[in-house]
Amino acid sequence: MKYPHFIIVILLSTLLYQSCVCTSSDATYVYLVRHADKGGKDSLSLEGIERAYQLKHLLVNSQINTVFSTDYNRTKDTAHPLATSLNKKVKIYNAKTLDVLAKEIKDNYKGKRLLVVGHSNTTPSMVNLLLNNESLSSIDEKEYDKLYLVVLNQCGKSELVEMQYGVESPKKH
Repeated sequence: MKYPHFIIVILLSTLLYQSCVCTSSDATYVYLVRHADKGGKDSLSLEGIERAYQLKHLLVNSQINTVFSTDYNRTKDTAHPLATSLNKKVKIYNAKTLDVLAKEIKDNYKGKRLLVVGHSNTTPSMVNLLLNNESLSSIDEKEYDKLYLVVLNQCGKSELVEMQYGVESPKKH
């Protein structure tokens, strides 16, 4: 045979490709939101309570396995309607150690669907940690309507999908 090395390379490449073909069940789906509209010091406004229920209606059939929130009333109150409807407890994470949560998600939640409720500064940081890049900049202080979906593909490029939910937040000036 003239090209035995070439045939071996093709066979190995084919086997490697087949072992890395991902299905949608292999991917981890991480939905991330900033807490809903602020009311008082650490509470939601009436609009925020409504937005939390809109989030629940949007994600209730998304097969969410785990709901994460920081230990602030407004984030827990945003997460609570969905968690309650799914009969799940809200898992508290430390907003000061986002790298720990990102590692936990990547290591322990492969193939799962998660919701992470955070803040205007932590949500973009968590997206960036999950994607290992700086895809998302900060969220404006008056912006509450963004829903991010990070799809962590186990053998391929991960993706970010940015959506809007509920009533649109006022535009930045």
